[in-house]
Amino acid sequence: LEHATTIRDVPAREWDELLGDRGSFTTGGLALLEETFRDQSREENNWRFHYFTARRPDGAPLLLTFFTEALWKVDMLAKPEVSRRIERARATDPMYLTSRALMMGSTITEGQHLFVDRSGPWADAVRGLLDAVGRLQERCGAKFVVLRDFPDDDLEMDALMLDCGFTKHAMPETFVLDIDWTTDEGFLAGLSMKGRRHQ
Repeated sequence: LEHATTIRDVPAREWDELLGDRGSFTTGGLALLEETFRDQSREENNWRFHYFTARRPDGAPLLLTFFTEALWKVDMLAKPEVSRRIERARATDPMYLTSRALMMGSTITEGQHLFVDRSGPWADAVRGLLDAVGRLQERCGAKFVVLRDFPDDDLEMDALMLDCGFTKHAMPETFVLDIDWTTDEGFLAGLSMKGRRHQ
């Protein structure tokens, strides 16, 4: 299992071919995130990135993913009324009910963050990844490990994750914008008067 802490140390072509079309985490997108979320004055705006690759004996990738070490709002999956009360408390104490977490992907990326070639010993590769992430969790003091954006119908992966001690939780719905316009004018016509003024 290979571990890198910057996307610049990961083979770009391989990454983009296997994960680049799954969301906003191409090598270029991740380089931008790394640049944006480092050397910031506020703790919550500083992230650490961890890239993992498991390879077959011939060097072909069996597993690729990335994790972000960052602050996590403990109420992230709480009911809206609970989060609203906690956010009021955060007005005077911004770190209220936050903890360091290791999450697959990042808080602002969506899509399947894990590539696994199921024609090889994929379950062993995933277990090796989870062992490495567990050791990393101890080193960085993360309270949570969050594995996210798995397909709902992947029963084999569900069983493996449960066997490894993880629980399953539904994530909030993804926002999808239906694009029924092809020109700037068409886009503007669909906005409210205030929205058009801002644009």
